[in-house]
Amino acid sequence: MTNQNDKNKTRTCRYCASPLATIGEKDPQQGTMYRCDFCELSFDETETMVNGERRRRLIRPVVSLEDANRPTSELQHLTTYELYALLGEVRRARGNAYDLHRLAYDTRIASMSEGVDRETADNLKRMVNQAFKDFVYWKRKAYVVENLLIERTGTYPKRITAKFLDKTWDQIVRTYQDTEPMF
Repeated sequence: MTNQNDKNKTRTCRYCASPLATIGEKDPQQGTMYRCDFCELSFDETETMVNGERRRRLIRPVVSLEDANRPTSELQHLTTYELYALLGEVRRARGNAYDLHRLAYDTRIASMSEGVDRETADNLKRMVNQAFKDFVYWKRKAYVVENLLIERTGTYPKRITAKFLDKTWDQIVRTYQDTEPMF
Protein backbone atom coordinates (compact mmCIF):
# COMPACT_ATOMS: atom_id res chain seq x y z
CA MET A 1 0.00 0.00 0.00
CA THR A 2 1.44 3.39 -1.03
CA ASN A 3 1.66 6.07 1.61
CA GLN A 4 -0.27 9.27 0.72
CA ASN A 5 2.88 11.35 1.41
CA ASP A 6 4.84 9.28 -1.15
CA LYS A 7 2.30 10.22 -3.86
CA ASN A 8 2.90 13.92 -3.22
CA LYS A 9 6.68 13.58 -3.45
CA THR A 10 8.08 14.34 -6.86
CA ARG A 11 11.77 13.63 -7.38
CA THR A 12 13.32 16.79 -8.79
CA CYS A 13 16.69 17.86 -10.14
CA ARG A 14 18.95 19.32 -7.48
CA TYR A 15 20.09 22.04 -9.89
CA CYS A 16 17.01 23.19 -11.85
CA ALA A 17 14.03 21.65 -9.95
CA SER A 18 12.69 19.90 -13.07
CA PRO A 19 10.79 16.67 -12.46
CA LEU A 20 13.05 13.67 -13.04
CA ALA A 21 12.42 10.67 -15.26
CA THR A 22 13.16 7.19 -13.94
CA ILE A 23 15.86 5.35 -15.86
CA GLY A 24 15.39 1.61 -16.31
CA GLU A 25 14.86 -0.92 -13.54
CA LYS A 26 15.76 -0.33 -9.90
CA ASP A 27 19.39 -1.38 -9.39
CA PRO A 28 19.96 -3.32 -6.12
CA GLN A 29 23.30 -1.52 -5.62
CA GLN A 30 22.41 2.08 -6.56
CA GLY A 31 18.65 2.05 -6.14
CA THR A 32 16.53 3.94 -8.63
CA MET A 33 18.34 6.05 -11.21
CA TYR A 34 16.88 9.33 -12.48
CA ARG A 35 17.53 11.63 -15.44
CA CYS A 36 17.05 15.39 -15.80
CA ASP A 37 16.38 16.25 -19.44
CA PHE A 38 16.96 19.98 -18.87
CA CYS A 39 20.42 19.60 -17.28
CA GLU A 40 21.20 16.41 -19.24
CA LEU A 41 22.44 14.71 -16.06
CA SER A 42 21.74 11.40 -14.36
CA PHE A 43 21.44 10.93 -10.59
CA ASP A 44 21.00 8.12 -8.13
CA GLU A 45 18.24 8.52 -5.57
CA THR A 46 20.52 10.05 -2.93
CA GLU A 47 21.45 12.89 -5.30
CA THR A 48 17.89 13.98 -6.05
CA MET A 49 15.69 16.48 -4.29
CA VAL A 50 11.97 16.36 -3.53
CA ASN A 51 9.41 18.90 -4.76
CA GLY A 52 12.02 21.48 -5.80
CA GLU A 53 13.63 21.80 -2.39
CA ARG A 54 17.20 23.01 -2.41
CA ARG A 55 20.02 20.89 -1.10
CA ARG A 56 20.95 21.75 2.49
CA ARG A 57 24.55 21.24 3.54
CA LEU A 58 25.22 23.19 6.66
CA ILE A 59 27.76 21.11 8.49
CA ARG A 60 30.83 23.27 8.88
CA PRO A 61 33.55 21.27 7.17
CA VAL A 62 36.82 20.55 8.89
CA VAL A 63 39.93 20.35 6.76
CA SER A 64 43.42 19.38 7.76
CA LEU A 65 46.83 19.50 6.20
CA GLU A 66 46.38 15.83 5.29
CA ASP A 67 43.69 16.91 2.81
CA ALA A 68 46.30 18.91 0.91
CA ASN A 69 48.15 15.70 0.05
CA ARG A 70 45.22 14.58 -2.08
CA PRO A 71 45.67 14.88 -5.85
CA THR A 72 44.41 18.02 -7.57
CA SER A 73 41.61 16.03 -9.21
CA GLU A 74 40.20 15.36 -5.73
CA LEU A 75 40.83 18.89 -4.45
CA GLN A 76 38.64 20.16 -7.29
CA HIS A 77 35.64 18.57 -5.55
CA LEU A 78 36.08 20.49 -2.29
CA THR A 79 33.72 23.35 -1.59
CA THR A 80 35.00 26.90 -1.87
CA TYR A 81 34.88 27.22 1.91
CA GLU A 82 36.95 24.05 2.28
CA LEU A 83 39.48 25.44 -0.20
CA TYR A 84 39.74 28.67 1.81
CA ALA A 85 40.40 26.71 5.01
CA LEU A 86 42.83 24.40 3.23
CA LEU A 87 44.72 27.37 1.79
CA GLY A 88 45.27 28.65 5.33
CA GLU A 89 46.66 25.26 6.40
CA VAL A 90 48.91 24.99 3.34
CA ARG A 91 50.27 28.50 3.79
CA ARG A 92 51.13 27.72 7.44
CA ALA A 93 52.91 24.53 6.34
CA ARG A 94 54.80 26.48 3.66
CA GLY A 95 55.88 29.06 6.24
CA ASN A 96 57.01 26.37 8.67
CA ALA A 97 58.94 24.59 5.92
CA TYR A 98 60.62 27.85 4.95
CA ASP A 99 61.59 28.57 8.57
CA LEU A 100 62.99 25.05 8.95
CA HIS A 101 64.97 25.40 5.72
CA ARG A 102 66.48 28.71 6.86
CA LEU A 103 67.36 27.25 10.26
CA ALA A 104 68.94 24.14 8.71
CA TYR A 105 70.83 26.26 6.18
CA ASP A 106 72.14 28.68 8.82
CA THR A 107 73.16 25.75 11.04
CA ARG A 108 75.01 24.12 8.17
CA ILE A 109 76.86 27.34 7.32
CA ALA A 110 77.81 27.89 10.98
CA SER A 111 79.00 24.29 11.33
CA MET A 112 81.24 24.60 8.29
CA SER A 113 83.24 27.33 10.00
CA GLU A 114 83.57 25.15 13.11
CA GLY A 115 85.07 22.26 11.18
CA VAL A 116 82.51 19.53 12.00
CA ASP A 117 83.17 15.94 11.00
CA ARG A 118 82.17 14.64 7.56
CA GLU A 119 79.15 12.63 8.80
CA THR A 120 77.64 15.65 10.58
CA ALA A 121 78.24 17.83 7.53
CA ASP A 122 76.51 15.27 5.27
CA ASN A 123 73.55 15.00 7.66
CA LEU A 124 73.19 18.79 7.73
CA LYS A 125 73.33 18.92 3.93
CA ARG A 126 70.59 16.26 3.68
CA MET A 127 68.52 18.16 6.20
CA VAL A 128 68.86 21.41 4.22
CA ASN A 129 67.93 19.64 0.98
CA GLN A 130 64.90 17.92 2.52
CA ALA A 131 63.69 21.14 4.13
CA PHE A 132 63.96 22.88 0.76
CA LYS A 133 62.01 20.07 -0.97
CA ASP A 134 59.29 20.37 1.68
CA PHE A 135 59.13 24.13 1.15
CA VAL A 136 58.78 23.71 -2.63
CA TYR A 137 56.09 21.04 -2.14
CA TRP A 138 53.97 23.29 0.07
CA LYS A 139 54.56 26.26 -2.21
CA ARG A 140 53.24 24.25 -5.17
CA LYS A 141 50.26 23.06 -3.12
CA ALA A 142 49.47 26.69 -2.27
CA TYR A 143 49.56 27.49 -6.00
CA VAL A 144 47.15 24.61 -6.69
CA VAL A 145 44.61 25.76 -4.10
CA GLU A 146 44.95 29.42 -5.12
CA ASN A 147 44.38 28.51 -8.77
CA LEU A 148 41.34 26.39 -7.92
CA LEU A 149 39.93 29.41 -6.08
CA ILE A 150 40.73 31.68 -9.04
CA GLU A 151 38.84 29.31 -11.35
CA ARG A 152 35.84 29.42 -9.01
CA THR A 153 35.73 32.96 -7.72
CA GLY A 154 38.10 34.93 -9.93
CA THR A 155 40.43 35.66 -7.02
CA TYR A 156 41.91 34.25 -3.83
CA PRO A 157 42.32 35.84 -0.40
CA LYS A 158 45.71 37.31 0.46
CA ARG A 159 45.25 36.31 4.12
CA ILE A 160 43.25 33.50 5.67
CA THR A 161 42.35 34.24 9.27
CA ALA A 162 39.86 32.72 11.69
CA LYS A 163 37.83 35.91 11.34
CA PHE A 164 37.76 35.53 7.53
CA LEU A 165 36.63 31.89 7.79
CA ASP A 166 33.97 32.76 10.41
CA LYS A 167 32.62 35.60 8.26
CA THR A 168 32.53 33.38 5.17
CA TRP A 169 30.72 30.63 7.09
CA ASP A 170 28.19 33.14 8.44
CA GLN A 171 27.45 34.25 4.85
CA ILE A 172 26.86 30.61 3.87
CA VAL A 173 24.47 30.09 6.79
CA ARG A 174 22.54 33.29 5.95
CA THR A 175 22.25 32.22 2.32
CA TYR A 176 20.73 28.88 3.32
CA GLN A 177 18.34 30.49 5.79
CA ASP A 178 17.10 32.92 3.14
CA THR A 179 16.81 30.37 0.33
CA GLU A 180 13.35 29.38 -0.82
CA PRO A 181 12.37 26.31 -2.85
CA MET A 182 13.11 26.70 -6.55
CA PHE A 183 9.43 26.20 -7.50
